[in-house]
Formats: sequence, C-alpha cells, structure tokens
Amino acid sequence: MKLLITGFEPFGGEELNPSFEAIKTLSERHEKRLLPVSYKRAAKRLQEEIRSIQPDALLCVGQAGGRSAVTLERFALNAMYAELPDCDGECPHGSPVEKGAPCALETPFPVETLAARIDREIRCKPSYHAGTYVCNATYYTALRSGLPALFVHIPYCEHQLAGKPEQTPYLPLKDSARVLSLLTEWLEEEWTHFPHQ
Repeated sequence: MKLLITGFEPFGGEELNPSFEAIKTLSERHEKRLLPVSYKRAAKRLQEEIRSIQPDALLCVGQAGGRSAVTLERFALNAMYAELPDCDGECPHGSPVEKGAPCALETPFPVETLAARIDREIRCKPSYHAGTYVCNATYYTALRSGLPALFVHIPYCEHQLAGKPEQTPYLPLKDSARVLSLLTEWLEEEWTHFPHQ
C-alpha cells in the first residue's frame, strides 16, 4: 500500500510541532509531507499531494496541546471556528469547510479498537471529533477525497515545556512516534482485508 502521512508546521509561537517531528521518524516507505497551519493552504496542499502521489490511504497528524494522550479522531466536522487566527490571519467563526457538504464525515478505521490496542503500551484514546481548527478542516478535506483517512492528535512533547505551567500535560516524542508506527504497521498488515480499498 502507498500511505501519505502529513504533519503541521510550528504555530502559536512554538519552535517545533511534534506532529511533524514524530512522522519524520517513520519508515521511508511512506510519503511524508509538511502542511501549513492555514485553513486554505493546508487543504490545497493536501489535495495537490493526493493528486501527485495517488496514495491508498491518508494518515494526518496534528498537535493537541493540553491533552495527555494520543487521540484517534472518529469524525471531521464541516465547520471552521477559531479563537486564534491561523498563520494567514484567518479566524473563521462557524463557516463550513465546504458549502453544501455533509455536516460530518466518519473515518472507516476502527478508532475504538485501535486506541484500546495501543493504550496497552502508550496512552491512546478515541476522540469523537477533531475540533474546529485547521486540523479538523484538513481531516474533512482528507475524508472528502474518498480515500480512507485517519486523523491523529498528539500532545505537546518534552521539548515544548519551557515557559508553560509546571503541570502542562505532555507525552515524550518517542511515544507519539511509536503510536504512529503502530498505526502504520496495522495499516500494512490489514490493508488486504480492508473493505474500503
């Protein structure tokens, strides 16, 4: 199978984004791309990469500061709402990702089963929607492509704790990378049995 894996550039004053740092550790068999934290440009770049690479499936990864576990997202919402602007200054307040499209899209992957399996080794939980920021809009775009897609949110890593409150939740970068590795292994093992090829 051909897998396209995406992560995001740093934003919000951070020097790194653990989503891209984690995917850089994965096998070179997979196509890995960096996306901007921009509602418009991230969607456009993802669509361009899908056309160019023609992957079998998509694994999109983003940062969820404040969470203490990796979360696998079940739904993408057709809604954009931001309290802080994206890197292009866009700050939508309830506009759709795509006008006239479904209110929500669901991944075909078994997020509860996968999260429970991974959680035996590393903190991993199911989540039922990917928020309303650029991560969610990118996930919605991924699922609208018709390809099997999954969005994974990972917490802050240890390199981001300077200047944050002492009790800020985080997960070591190696653990987040291990979760992504387990997910790609599962995809490779199960792909021939997967009904959404």
